[in-house]
Amino acid sequence: MPRALKVFLAHSHRLFKARSALVVVAIALLQLACTTENRDVSGVKPYSTMVGRTYRIVGAVGAFGIYVRGSGSNPTFVALYPSEQSPTGPEVVFSRPVQAGRTFRIVSASIFDKPIDDTVFYTVLLEGESIAEGTPVQVRLQNNNGAGEFDLNPSYYEYIK
Repeated sequence: MPRALKVFLAHSHRLFKARSALVVVAIALLQLACTTENRDVSGVKPYSTMVGRTYRIVGAVGAFGIYVRGSGSNPTFVALYPSEQSPTGPEVVFSRPVQAGRTFRIVSASIFDKPIDDTVFYTVLLEGESIAEGTPVQVRLQNNNGAGEFDLNPSYYEYIK
Protein backbone atom coordinates (compact mmCIF):
# COMPACT_ATOMS: atom_id res chain seq x y z
CA MET A 1 0.00 0.00 0.00
CA PRO A 2 1.43 3.38 -0.93
CA ARG A 3 2.60 5.58 1.93
CA ALA A 4 0.29 8.46 0.91
CA LEU A 5 -2.73 6.15 1.13
CA LYS A 6 -1.62 4.91 4.58
CA VAL A 7 -1.23 8.49 5.81
CA PHE A 8 -4.62 9.44 4.36
CA LEU A 9 -6.36 6.44 5.98
CA ALA A 10 -4.71 7.10 9.34
CA HIS A 11 -5.73 10.76 9.19
CA SER A 12 -9.30 9.81 8.17
CA HIS A 13 -9.53 7.34 11.05
CA ARG A 14 -8.39 9.99 13.57
CA LEU A 15 -10.89 12.47 12.11
CA PHE A 16 -13.68 9.88 12.33
CA LYS A 17 -12.84 9.15 15.98
CA ALA A 18 -12.73 12.87 16.80
CA ARG A 19 -16.09 13.50 15.11
CA SER A 20 -17.61 10.48 16.83
CA ALA A 21 -16.42 11.78 20.19
CA LEU A 22 -17.94 15.20 19.43
CA VAL A 23 -21.25 13.60 18.50
CA VAL A 24 -21.30 11.61 21.75
CA VAL A 25 -20.51 14.76 23.77
CA ALA A 26 -23.19 16.74 21.90
CA ILE A 27 -25.81 14.04 22.55
CA ALA A 28 -24.87 13.91 26.24
CA LEU A 29 -25.15 17.71 26.53
CA LEU A 30 -28.54 17.68 24.79
CA GLN A 31 -29.82 15.01 27.18
CA LEU A 32 -28.53 17.01 30.14
CA ALA A 33 -30.16 20.18 28.82
CA CYS A 34 -33.47 18.38 28.32
CA THR A 35 -33.41 16.67 31.70
CA THR A 36 -36.25 17.93 33.79
CA GLU A 37 -37.42 17.34 37.29
CA ASN A 38 -40.63 18.00 39.16
CA ARG A 39 -40.10 19.75 42.46
CA ASP A 40 -42.96 19.83 44.98
CA VAL A 41 -43.54 23.39 46.17
CA SER A 42 -46.86 22.76 47.97
CA GLY A 43 -45.39 24.05 51.22
CA VAL A 44 -43.62 27.08 49.71
CA LYS A 45 -45.27 30.50 49.53
CA PRO A 46 -46.93 31.77 47.36
CA TYR A 47 -47.86 28.31 46.02
CA SER A 48 -48.90 26.99 49.43
CA THR A 49 -51.71 29.56 49.50
CA MET A 50 -53.17 27.92 46.39
CA VAL A 51 -53.31 24.38 47.83
CA GLY A 52 -56.84 23.63 49.02
CA ARG A 53 -58.51 26.33 46.92
CA THR A 54 -61.57 25.45 44.87
CA TYR A 55 -62.23 26.87 41.41
CA ARG A 56 -65.10 26.74 38.92
CA ILE A 57 -64.39 26.49 35.20
CA VAL A 58 -66.01 29.54 33.57
CA GLY A 59 -64.30 29.69 30.18
CA ALA A 60 -63.75 27.36 27.23
CA VAL A 61 -61.35 24.78 28.70
CA GLY A 62 -60.24 21.47 27.25
CA ALA A 63 -58.75 18.35 28.83
CA PHE A 64 -55.71 17.00 26.99
CA GLY A 65 -54.26 13.56 27.73
CA ILE A 66 -50.48 13.87 27.49
CA TYR A 67 -47.99 11.02 27.55
CA VAL A 68 -44.34 11.28 28.42
CA ARG A 69 -41.67 9.10 26.83
CA GLY A 70 -42.07 5.43 27.56
CA SER A 71 -45.70 5.50 28.64
CA GLY A 72 -47.00 4.38 25.23
CA SER A 73 -50.45 5.50 24.27
CA ASN A 74 -51.76 5.85 27.84
CA PRO A 75 -51.66 9.41 29.16
CA THR A 76 -49.15 10.21 31.90
CA PHE A 77 -51.29 13.16 32.98
CA VAL A 78 -54.28 15.19 31.84
CA ALA A 79 -53.68 18.90 31.32
CA LEU A 80 -56.42 21.52 31.45
CA TYR A 81 -55.86 24.38 29.01
CA PRO A 82 -57.98 27.11 27.45
CA SER A 83 -59.38 25.55 24.27
CA GLU A 84 -57.78 28.14 21.97
CA GLN A 85 -54.35 27.36 23.47
CA SER A 86 -54.58 23.60 23.04
CA PRO A 87 -51.34 21.63 22.95
CA THR A 88 -50.61 19.69 19.78
CA GLY A 89 -48.17 17.00 18.79
CA PRO A 90 -47.70 13.27 18.99
CA GLU A 91 -47.66 13.32 22.81
CA VAL A 92 -51.34 14.38 22.90
CA VAL A 93 -53.31 11.14 23.30
CA PHE A 94 -56.77 12.71 23.46
CA SER A 95 -58.56 16.02 23.80
CA ARG A 96 -62.10 16.80 24.91
CA PRO A 97 -63.92 19.87 26.18
CA VAL A 98 -64.56 20.33 29.89
CA GLN A 99 -68.03 21.55 30.71
CA ALA A 100 -68.20 25.07 32.14
CA GLY A 101 -69.41 25.00 35.72
CA ARG A 102 -67.33 21.99 36.77
CA THR A 103 -65.25 22.59 39.86
CA PHE A 104 -61.87 21.40 41.01
CA ARG A 105 -59.74 21.62 44.13
CA ILE A 106 -55.98 22.16 44.05
CA VAL A 107 -54.24 19.36 45.97
CA SER A 108 -50.56 20.12 45.30
CA ALA A 109 -48.17 22.50 43.57
CA SER A 110 -45.01 21.60 41.67
CA ILE A 111 -42.40 23.25 39.52
CA PHE A 112 -41.23 21.48 36.39
CA ASP A 113 -37.58 22.56 36.26
CA LYS A 114 -36.42 23.11 32.70
CA PRO A 115 -33.11 24.53 31.49
CA ILE A 116 -34.66 27.65 29.97
CA ASP A 117 -37.98 28.27 31.70
CA ASP A 118 -39.60 26.62 34.72
CA THR A 119 -43.29 25.70 34.62
CA VAL A 120 -45.52 25.81 37.68
CA PHE A 121 -48.40 23.38 37.75
CA TYR A 122 -51.14 22.41 40.15
CA THR A 123 -52.44 18.88 40.51
CA VAL A 124 -56.20 19.09 40.94
CA LEU A 125 -59.17 16.92 41.83
CA LEU A 126 -61.78 17.53 39.16
CA GLU A 127 -65.23 16.97 40.61
CA GLY A 128 -67.81 14.93 38.73
CA GLU A 129 -66.98 12.32 36.15
CA SER A 130 -63.41 11.18 35.68
CA ILE A 131 -61.59 12.30 32.55
CA ALA A 132 -59.02 9.48 32.60
CA GLU A 133 -59.40 7.08 35.51
CA GLY A 134 -56.33 7.07 37.77
CA THR A 135 -54.46 9.73 35.76
CA PRO A 136 -53.48 12.95 37.54
CA VAL A 137 -55.13 16.14 36.29
CA GLN A 138 -52.96 19.25 36.13
CA VAL A 139 -53.38 22.94 35.47
CA ARG A 140 -50.08 24.32 34.17
CA LEU A 141 -49.51 28.06 34.42
CA GLN A 142 -48.75 28.49 30.74
CA ASN A 143 -50.72 29.11 27.53
CA ASN A 144 -53.08 31.64 29.20
CA ASN A 145 -53.79 29.35 32.17
CA GLY A 146 -51.89 31.57 34.58
CA ALA A 147 -52.38 35.06 35.89
CA GLY A 148 -49.06 36.23 37.22
CA GLU A 149 -46.52 33.98 38.89
CA PHE A 150 -48.82 31.63 40.78
CA ASP A 151 -52.55 32.35 40.32
CA LEU A 152 -55.00 30.97 37.76
CA ASN A 153 -56.43 33.06 34.95
CA PRO A 154 -59.85 34.36 36.11
CA SER A 155 -61.10 34.39 32.50
CA TYR A 156 -61.18 30.59 32.69
CA TYR A 157 -61.12 29.69 36.40
CA GLU A 158 -63.27 31.43 39.00
CA TYR A 159 -62.03 31.25 42.59
CA ILE A 160 -64.83 29.94 44.83
CA LYS A 161 -63.18 29.32 48.19
